[in-house]
Amino acid sequence: MGNGFPIWFGIAAGIVGFALAEEVTNKTENNTPTAPQVEAPVPGILPKQVFLTPDPLDSITNPIPKSVIIREMDGFWVGVDYLNWRIKNGPLPNPMVTSGSLSDAVPGALGQPGTRVLAGGNSSNGMDYGPFSGIRMNGGFYLDEDRIFSIEGSAFLLEQRSYNFSASTSDMQPVVTAPFFNTNGIANSIFATVPENLTSLPNSTLSIYSYSKLSGGEAIAKARFGNPGNGFSSNLLFGGKFTELEENLIYSVNSQRSAGGINSTTQGTDQFLTRNWFYGVQMGGGFNYDYKRFHASALGKIALGQTQQNIAIAGSRTNTTNGVSSAPTDGFVYALPTNSGMHNQSAFSAIPELQCRLGYDVTRHIQLYAGYDYFYWSSVLRPGNAVDSVINTSQRNGQPLVGAARPEPVMSPSGIWAQGMTFGVELKY
Repeated sequence: MGNGFPIWFGIAAGIVGFALAEEVTNKTENNTPTAPQVEAPVPGILPKQVFLTPDPLDSITNPIPKSVIIREMDGFWVGVDYLNWRIKNGPLPNPMVTSGSLSDAVPGALGQPGTRVLAGGNSSNGMDYGPFSGIRMNGGFYLDEDRIFSIEGSAFLLEQRSYNFSASTSDMQPVVTAPFFNTNGIANSIFATVPENLTSLPNSTLSIYSYSKLSGGEAIAKARFGNPGNGFSSNLLFGGKFTELEENLIYSVNSQRSAGGINSTTQGTDQFLTRNWFYGVQMGGGFNYDYKRFHASALGKIALGQTQQNIAIAGSRTNTTNGVSSAPTDGFVYALPTNSGMHNQSAFSAIPELQCRLGYDVTRHIQLYAGYDYFYWSSVLRPGNAVDSVINTSQRNGQPLVGAARPEPVMSPSGIWAQGMTFGVELKY
């Protein structure tokens, strides 16, 4: 988890500590118990909306029953949430690493009898980043004395999580290679050339690294109806939303060969970096139920707007012979001059969201809660979808292109979801 998370949790702990200290101070100063003071009602105005809920089981000898809850619809609040979420696996629709048999005509090529897909392909579950930890800051204030209208805002950040895959040649797996199709649709592979002298087979390591990070924020106006703070109530909201998703895919190869006193090494990487920014308006509504110190709520929202989708593609290759390295050349396997560079587009998107929450008032000013969040973004570019498996190999190693311009930049958006548990604390004043 990033270095910023301990700082935020320290701030949250400080807020809770301050509020608890104030509660203790208030109790110490009021040594003589007094009955709760209720402001005289003014027609049409409930400055603090005080609700008394006595319990008949309280002893009549106790001047201030503990079950008498004075609940104030406070003027402003701030909160901090810990998020434990998962996101949809990163797609990897094309096979990108295969193993093969030396007895096949093209070892490692798709469709050969001995070929086995190690990473990617339609049967793959994609790139699993695992559970994400994150933080969300919330806050708001009321605009009127009746506590009906409010302005609220929140921002969240998930930590950066990564996926790693690596495969190497071995006695049991003599060929590990990068599969592709040529411009005529014929399956082929790279780094699996089998010369007549089998002792010069390359020792290769192919790796896939990817990361993902998600963040966003919103500002809304909310109106409440019913009995906020005491029983059932409902609310409607309207506002703006911003969300950002950044992901990266790095495909790297290290291939070494020794033959006839010549030691050669080929190293290279392909990189696909995607960034998505959503800007839009959102609306929604929900229900609340409040009973004494307990609170339950469900909120649904949908944001509509534009997603700016960017992708940067780059590749590089370096050859070393007997310790002497050649100048790097642009392009490697799936990132070649025909698809390299910056590419962007914009697309209409929708982001529906569901939030459920259960809370308990520890004190008049502190509420602890837990909940569940579900989030869906209908149109984003993800790096695995941007890989074109059709390659014109004439342009490899810095050579000029001859024939069709493949691979090409693939701008194929898809949806992404995020969901998980939320645990938080809210400070109300």
